[in-house]
Amino acid sequence: MLAGGRTQSGKTAFKAVAGLVGKRVGVATIVATNLVSGRDQLTPKITSFLKSVPEDKRPPVMAYAGGVKNKEKMRACIQQSGIIVLSDTAAQITKVAEMIAFCRGNAMEVRDFMLLIDEADHFYRSYDDRLKLEQAMAHFKGNPQAQNKAKGTFSPPRLTLEISATLLPIFLQMRRKKNSVEGSNIFIVRPTKEDYNSGEDLEPYGRTFDQDNKSIEGTDQFLEPGALCKKNMWGADSTGDQENASIKAFQGLFQSALNSLMEPIADGATGGGGGGGGSGG
Repeated sequence: MLAGGRTQSGKTAFKAVAGLVGKRVGVATIVATNLVSGRDQLTPKITSFLKSVPEDKRPPVMAYAGGVKNKEKMRACIQQSGIIVLSDTAAQITKVAEMIAFCRGNAMEVRDFMLLIDEADHFYRSYDDRLKLEQAMAHFKGNPQAQNKAKGTFSPPRLTLEISATLLPIFLQMRRKKNSVEGSNIFIVRPTKEDYNSGEDLEPYGRTFDQDNKSIEGTDQFLEPGALCKKNMWGADSTGDQENASIKAFQGLFQSALNSLMEPIADGATGGGGGGGGSGG
């Protein structure tokens, strides 16, 4: 399954709702995302989204971390049908796969899990899956070809949902591998105009409108390449009279502050020289 939508348009809801469904049916939810920073940002987002859910129906949420204590915490999270967020490294994916296999093999009532791949376009990096990350993810998905290369076998997730604001790389990879997905299994987030601003809402500086809310031709103001530089204190005439006045005021304050900082240094250098002369005399 695939889920797409514009950047910052609410795709976190997919991960949180999937985690709730997993909790309800008794399966863990594994969320892989891009970079450690992405993992650390996504974990509190999911936690915050689930705050309104009653505690007895809310899945535990944790970010992957190494160490014995965290290993036990991760095992408990899987057993409680919780949500584990990890980053895009082969090591983390392999460790979580090993933990799921361990829970399955030790009769801990863990058999299935769901896999959510956030920023999914970042997980397709080569044409032939030669990278360790791609191989680890293929094994995690239960790819038969990857199973032959890996030690042992690994039962695939009950559901795989790939989420991205850029679905095109995923479609291209699917085409290369001659895979397909049903249209009913593709979800698109379309935010309303009232609560979302995109690149289409950016307007040139200085644009003015008439009484019919139509832009007046010739009022747009643009900066030329190199117009903003250190020499003019990153200010340009094209930013308008009011802004120029503010910029000039800022330049004056900045120069005054700089002068006040430099005066003690200059005085100290002068005084030190005079003192040295007096001592010598």
